[in-house]
Amino acid sequence: MHKAVENLVEADGETGVLKDALGLGLLLLLIVSTQMASFVLGA
Repeated sequence: MHKAVENLVEADGETGVLKDALGLGLLLLLIVSTQMASFVLGA
């Protein structure tokens, strides 16, 4: 899986890196928002 991502980044160049960073940011945002939601609902 990780190798496939690396190959895509190499093939796509800068845009691939940008997409990866954006995807990672969105994933982190999703995790944080769910953590906050569970904390608020749990409190």
